[in-house]
Amino acid sequence: MQGRDGFSLVELLIVMGIMAIIGRFTVLNLLSLAAQSDLDAMASNLAVYIRDAQVKSINLIDDSDWGVRIYNTNPAEFFLYKIDCLNGASNNLTAITKANLYQDYYKNFKGTLKITNPVATQSKNFIFKRATGELYNDNGATCNASTSTYACGDAAADKVIAFELLNDATKKRTVAVNCYGKATITN
Repeated sequence: MQGRDGFSLVELLIVMGIMAIIGRFTVLNLLSLAAQSDLDAMASNLAVYIRDAQVKSINLIDDSDWGVRIYNTNPAEFFLYKIDCLNGASNNLTAITKANLYQDYYKNFKGTLKITNPVATQSKNFIFKRATGELYNDNGATCNASTSTYACGDAAADKVIAFELLNDATKKRTVAVNCYGKATITN
């Protein structure tokens, strides 16, 4: 009996087909992990910006109130800014733009993510009172030193930002900020 040298063409094609299938699933899983990582990183970045705004308000940096604004535009973005809520002339939050941006505190949401709250073309502000760091109870259009803060302990009073993966709405993150400025990230 004579021994065979090498593999037949059919055997090679079968092995290559199996490797292609395994490779396809591997690449899809890696892409899913990368998108999941983007989701987690964006939630963490937003929570850090919110905490930084509160710390700047508590420490009276530039003797200002500090806030984070989230725009649900294309691309969605958020940035840190300072505002003087004690001065009635500068309490129009709808006028806040990237021109009010504090240094380089600015982020675009990745193209793999979609904001679901606030809705498209809307924005949301998280503004903290100077010295106390309490979250202003505002309607999103003004901040005013005479406005009361949120009723602490009332979960409905939390301000919420929600976003999800563009291609998988089951994977989402929510950043909720209570009246004390504590940002909580949930799935």
